[in-house]
Amino acid sequence: MANVAVPTIELELHSLAQLFDVLDPAPFRERALDPHAHRYLLSYAQELDPRGALRLRVHLPPELRDAADTIDAAVHNHFVYERDQAARMLRARMRLAWRALLVGMLILASTTLVGQELRRLPLLDWLGEGVQILGWVMLWYPLDLLLFQRREAVAELRALDALAHAEVELVDRDGGRGATG
Repeated sequence: MANVAVPTIELELHSLAQLFDVLDPAPFRERALDPHAHRYLLSYAQELDPRGALRLRVHLPPELRDAADTIDAAVHNHFVYERDQAARMLRARMRLAWRALLVGMLILASTTLVGQELRRLPLLDWLGEGVQILGWVMLWYPLDLLLFQRREAVAELRALDALAHAEVELVDRDGGRGATG
């Protein structure tokens, strides 16, 4: 079996404040990542489009070697939490989209009937067309949610899941390998 290269995200740290949200009072293992670090890692994970394994290689100065286990656990905990939140948000949005689609279809049916009746009247035929268009416009939002926004949310969910399960490899900035989580 051929040795397949694992997509890798490189991250160089000078201090732990670059990785952790300094406003979060929780212990390091339970702390949220810095919003900039979160966006950086997520955007690269989405760019790599990981369908399987993903590696996060963190370059550390020697004085941060003692934080190796903390970094590994914090990264995993953060992205597991973010993935679970994103999955809940996606489910809620899809429930909303299906309900909005049902309401939109009912409105479309009623505006179609009203539009047909208005088109029979000589001076209000233009209003019948407008009412018909209004019915179709009511489907715009639910279809956008179901067809387009869902795809983006699933891609983000996939990237968050890959980061939640990523191998965290810690490397001394001088080039030596450290621990792997």
